[in-house]
Amino acid sequence: MKKRALIGIFGILCLFAVGLFALMLSANKGEVLVVNRAAESVARGQIEICKQKFTFGPIKPSETKHIFYKVWSDSHYKVTIEFQSGKKLTRELGYVTSGVDFSDTLIVKDNDILLENRSFR
Repeated sequence: MKKRALIGIFGILCLFAVGLFALMLSANKGEVLVVNRAAESVARGQIEICKQKFTFGPIKPSETKHIFYKVWSDSHYKVTIEFQSGKKLTRELGYVTSGVDFSDTLIVKDNDILLENRSFR
């Protein structure tokens, strides 16, 4: 009886591992381009999407940063930007959902962060 129970538990764990592996392989891709159109440099920033956090360093005016992520679930961008002057912007914008590949552009302005040029694949 104990042997059957152990075999059953082992079987369930194997199925769980296979399912988790399949989920990881089937995740869609996302990419976001951060464009600094503000008058001053971005000292640091952070984007959180689908329970993944990405930090990035300086972005001078007119420069960009490219970030790639996995679309695991429904989510939106939580963006924090800190300028060289110490001023901070925080926004929640956009929306991604599993089953679709996303390519977005986030525009950092002096007083706002905008989502532009959204495309799906």
